[in-house]
Amino acid sequence: MPRRDAFDTADAGREKSLSLAPYGRGMSAPATLDREARVSVMLSAEVERFGVSSVSMHRVRNLSRHGACIDQAGRFVRGQTIVVTVGTVAALGASVVWVSGEQAGLRFAQPIDVDAARAKAAIPPPPAANLRMPI
Repeated sequence: MPRRDAFDTADAGREKSLSLAPYGRGMSAPATLDREARVSVMLSAEVERFGVSSVSMHRVRNLSRHGACIDQAGRFVRGQTIVVTVGTVAALGASVVWVSGEQAGLRFAQPIDVDAARAKAAIPPPPAANLRMPI
C-alpha cells in the first residue's frame, strides 16, 4: 500500500488525492507535488504518548510549519495523538499520519515557527550535588 506523506493535506483539512510511493533514504518526492517546503534537519524531539508513562527521544529528519518526519517511531500507530517538543517549541499536539518501518510522519495541531524549533532549548545545569566526584 502506498505511503501517505505527513504533508499531503491542505491547510483546510481537505485531503488531496495524492498517493506517494515509499521513498528510500536519500530519495525525495517528485517536484511536481504541491507540498509545503520542508527543511532537512538534525534535531532531537521528545515525544509523549498517551498511555505510555515514559517520554521517548526521536531524531527529526525534516520539518515544516505543519509537520515533521521522525525516526525511531516503529511503535507509533497511524491516527495516534502525541505531544512533541522540538527545540524551543514545547508541548505541541500532533497526529501520527503515517508509519513506515522506524519512521513516522507527524502533522502538528497548529503551525510552528521552524526557526524556533531549530533553536536549542535551554537546559538547566544539574544540581551541584550531582557534580561531586566519587571518592
